[in-house]
Amino acid sequence: PHHARDGFAPRRPAAAAVPDGADAVGVLVGADGSVPDLGFDRAALRAPGFTGAPGTTLVLPAKDGPPRVLVGVGDPSALTEAGVRAAAAAFAGAASWSVRPALALAV
Repeated sequence: PHHARDGFAPRRPAAAAVPDGADAVGVLVGADGSVPDLGFDRAALRAPGFTGAPGTTLVLPAKDGPPRVLVGVGDPSALTEAGVRAAAAAFAGAASWSVRPALALAV
């Protein structure tokens, strides 16, 4: 993994990359700053209660492809490997119906 200071800094993959056969795609989202370009701004994500706090999740339909599961990570600059594992666990819980989940490690 790529490290920034003492935190874990995932590398940014291609924005629209979805693995073939994936039926749910997890997207890490910080508590502040920009949000992934999925057709919703931060205010729209907050309306149903998604804040980007660690462990929070929100399943969104996608116009093309599998649903996106937003997973909160809090402050991305403070994200550690343990935080990534916790985010992966939250994603697995929110996408428990998925048989081919994929988690994008970019914030």
